[in-house]
Amino acid sequence: MKKWCAALFLSIGLLLRVPAIAIALPPEKEVYQVQDFNAACEYLLEQAIECKGEIWLRLDDQKFNAATRDKLFFLLPSYRIAELRVEVWGDIYKLIPAYKSCVRMLNASRGNQAVRLNEQEQAALQEAYRVLEEVKASAKTPAEVALALHDWIVLHSEYDSANANFDRKYAEGEYSPFDGKYLLLEHKGVCDSYVQAYWLMLQLAGVPCSMMSGQMLSDGQGHAWNLVKMGDHWAHVDTTFDDPVPDQPGVVLHTCFDKTDAEMAESRRWDKSIFPSAQGSALFPDGVREFESVEACLAALREAGGEVVSWSVQIAELRDRADADDALRAAALQAALPGALRVGHDPLYPRALRIRYSVPQPLTESKECPKGAATTVRVAPVQP
Repeated sequence: MKKWCAALFLSIGLLLRVPAIAIALPPEKEVYQVQDFNAACEYLLEQAIECKGEIWLRLDDQKFNAATRDKLFFLLPSYRIAELRVEVWGDIYKLIPAYKSCVRMLNASRGNQAVRLNEQEQAALQEAYRVLEEVKASAKTPAEVALALHDWIVLHSEYDSANANFDRKYAEGEYSPFDGKYLLLEHKGVCDSYVQAYWLMLQLAGVPCSMMSGQMLSDGQGHAWNLVKMGDHWAHVDTTFDDPVPDQPGVVLHTCFDKTDAEMAESRRWDKSIFPSAQGSALFPDGVREFESVEACLAALREAGGEVVSWSVQIAELRDRADADDALRAAALQAALPGALRVGHDPLYPRALRIRYSVPQPLTESKECPKGAATTVRVAPVQP
């Protein structure tokens, strides 16, 4: 069995809870016996969340062969643990983890007195709080917070191509572009740091998020990204791939934001048995509405009546036109739609348009215009 294993796989996510059984060996140590792989993962991750210094475990011999046991210890780091030392005491395993700084910072934020942050971790945690205050002024729902933090990371970070090939090995705890705190303070890093910084800020915001990894189909290289629960939906988010290389200030891509398993599987592979499935769009549950013609799209808008419509649409006859947004606006004007239509290129779906349509409701003489502050909810940027 490997005594040391690098942290390559990310958060196990939602697994079936199976109670662990406490036993009394060795003396003065609380050892947990688990009956299956899921129960072991669940327990180990619970201990990792609390930054436990030692974890004592007994595995059911009937359920764990050598290969399954090694897989468990290999998956345990889950990007929460930087390094794992395993000692064998007969049929009992003593696990001694060293935790990633993002996990340490989250624990400190929750009042864990056993965690002592260094100056860089303290500064990075304060920066994470500052960013949250900045984005939560306009982002309210989990999906909006996830989008706002995604955009902040891409806009304020630069991919560190010089370290992309792992030519240099960094010691644990070293201030490096492989750590989330480095991205928050230096605004530069590789996929590891993008994933950790995004995970930390979403956790601080109360948005469930996992860190995960796999291999790119194009070259077999390892890569890391996030799985985010936006309301009732799990969705893939890859902030690294949405940050142009070389860096383009002010440019944010959304090609890897709010993606399903099927969409992400076109470019990468991962162990789907240990992560929640992402089957629906979080921001736009209806996905992209498809129309054969502009006329059909305008007819659907008329049918919507007085409702405020916010759709992502693909119109077959405009699909290959660079001026598709202008063409739809012109057609709407010619058709004399009764409402106001805004059209822009959709940042989340290639070759789609993002439209917002509303019909003003008439006021009777007995009614007054409501007074008060207007609330703006950010869904996706559109051009007026």
